[in-house]
Amino acid sequence: MITHQTISIEGRSAKVWLGGSGRPLVLLHGGFGDAEQHWRATFNAFAAHCHIVAPDLPGFGVSAPLAVPSYQSYLSWITVLFEMLGLAGPMLMMGN
Repeated sequence: MITHQTISIEGRSAKVWLGGSGRPLVLLHGGFGDAEQHWRATFNAFAAHCHIVAPDLPGFGVSAPLAVPSYQSYLSWITVLFEMLGLAGPMLMMGN
């Protein structure tokens, strides 16, 4: 079962969908919408084999935007998310 939590990353709120078990699979959505819009139809299929982590990236869905959006600041945000959740060597899947 996949559920969402609101957490704080670097002082900004972020919605993250979590569930399943096994090797971590991080699902990053594309440039519109949020994680639920991109991945909801596949959450349960992936969760049968992996521990799903699907964040609403900063500025999308209900996640607070970054002060200065840039590739580096998004990478830093994702790195902090991984550290907070104890993710080591997750698989990544990106939507468009």
